[in-house]
Amino acid sequence: MTDFVDYYTELLSEDSDSSLETINSKLKLLKAQLSSRAMRPGSQREETLQQLELVEKALQVFKDEDSRERYDVELRRAKQSGSVSEAEINWTTRAWNYYFVGDIGAALVAARKAKEQSPKSAMPFVVSAWVRIRDEEWKLAKQDADEAFVLDDQVEDAVDVQMVRGTAYYMMGKHEKNIDPNEFYKRSLASYEKALSKASPGERADIFWRRADVYEELGMEKLAYEDDVQGLSVEYEIPTYLRQGLEVDLARHVYNLCGGRVGKYQDLKNILNSYTQYRNELSGKPIFDSSKKRIIENLDYNIAQLEKFSNFKVRLGRAESVQGPGGPQPEIPIISIIVCVVGLLISLGLFSASVVAGIIAIIIIAGIVVYIAKQINYRKEYIDQEVRYNSARREVESLQKQINNLPEIPLQLKND
Repeated sequence: MTDFVDYYTELLSEDSDSSLETINSKLKLLKAQLSSRAMRPGSQREETLQQLELVEKALQVFKDEDSRERYDVELRRAKQSGSVSEAEINWTTRAWNYYFVGDIGAALVAARKAKEQSPKSAMPFVVSAWVRIRDEEWKLAKQDADEAFVLDDQVEDAVDVQMVRGTAYYMMGKHEKNIDPNEFYKRSLASYEKALSKASPGERADIFWRRADVYEELGMEKLAYEDDVQGLSVEYEIPTYLRQGLEVDLARHVYNLCGGRVGKYQDLKNILNSYTQYRNELSGKPIFDSSKKRIIENLDYNIAQLEKFSNFKVRLGRAESVQGPGGPQPEIPIISIIVCVVGLLISLGLFSASVVAGIIAIIIIAGIVVYIAKQINYRKEYIDQEVRYNSARREVESLQKQINNLPEIPLQLKND
């Protein structure tokens, strides 16, 4: 008689009354993580493949409420008859499963039992280190990672060991106080370098992704960018979470390399040139087509927004340069006009008495007319400049509102 598998305990650390949605969500997450681990050639590969087979069967069992109800009835009967599988528990495998589905409390217990069950094996300490990292116990994670390194004398699980050591060192540098973080970052880089030297194509993307984080902390943004490009260029299908993580981080590195958040008074020419340069460079990289499309769309959006922002800034600069008319507005020269009219009448009488006197009067009146014309023209120019200035002020206010209402520039890529 075939032993009956209790999927609730074996795979999920869930009670039998958990919702179908919760169970399927955990199973899909477990499948994705196990599929990633199954690519690795270490000591756990066969066990991982067996777990994947169990997950596939569990997904069929929990495909709908009717199927689940039938399974629950059979499980109760199996427990009553004693036919539930009672083979020795592989606590390392169970710790991985609990870790993958996010039950850190259960994973910690399983990891402790795994170390007790196989104290001479590196892998229980590897999974324990990952669980400690998830639980933010950085020092304990490093201790477990170091123990795994010492125990892996066959170098069978060297990639797993060096990956978790690199991550533990990185987390120590990032979160522990009263230490020199750069020293831990250097050790992290050394561990990742060793992992890369032995990694299979399916593992390299994950290592590049993690190493890029270390480079970013060290301020080596270009190296972080190059690692994420390499992670998306491996000739191997990688899990969705990893691919999306690499995409988001790569876009962020471009964002940082191009100057980060754009300020109102920054020179946009160099920023635009940088974005265009990286856009063209990434177009020619052999990264996954879907990833390239997503990243290029993000860069094209940012380039369009930056061009729009640049146009606003040019218009704002022109509007702000318009000066208002200086001094008080000139009055209409009414007195001069009256003098001119009266003088003209007087000059007509002077002509009858003396031609010379009349000519002199006409010359004087002509001077007054020229003065009046200049004053009227000056007043017109003043009014025209005042109109231009007020119009420019309104444009400045409008452009400032449009700039303030623009979305964040550049817009950083986010996970789906």
